[in-house]
Amino acid sequence: MELLKSHYITPELIQNYELEFNDMIQGEQEHPQIFLSRLREAADLANITSEAVIESWLRAGLLRDIKQFCIQSSARTFQDWLNHAEGWWNANRPRKIAMVDNPFIPRNVNHALIYHDDGVYHQRYPTNDHNIELIDANEGPA
Repeated sequence: MELLKSHYITPELIQNYELEFNDMIQGEQEHPQIFLSRLREAADLANITSEAVIESWLRAGLLRDIKQFCIQSSARTFQDWLNHAEGWWNANRPRKIAMVDNPFIPRNVNHALIYHDDGVYHQRYPTNDHNIELIDANEGPA
């Protein structure tokens, strides 16, 4: 096993993993905990063993709105940052619900979908009274 590792896991490969780690950011639809898990997995591949480096990169790579909220909330410790990031995510992030015969989507008597917007996307998040983006699993991509 060690022979295979020494043959395939080269310093160049580890350096590539390290460079990729340094470019990691949170995805638009990615929960902060999932981002942290990806960071830890990438750090393992890049032989980064310092938890402080991982924690620092989580703070640097969070979505801008989440990062700003954590700063405004006076997050000091890593756990503060994680708690505030999750709090922002749970309060503000739109969620997609896809179900067959989704009861959240209004339908007329012929069971056709009724949409209440003009289809133009003006803002980063929809202006609903709730944080749920409704989609129909039977509807094809637009």
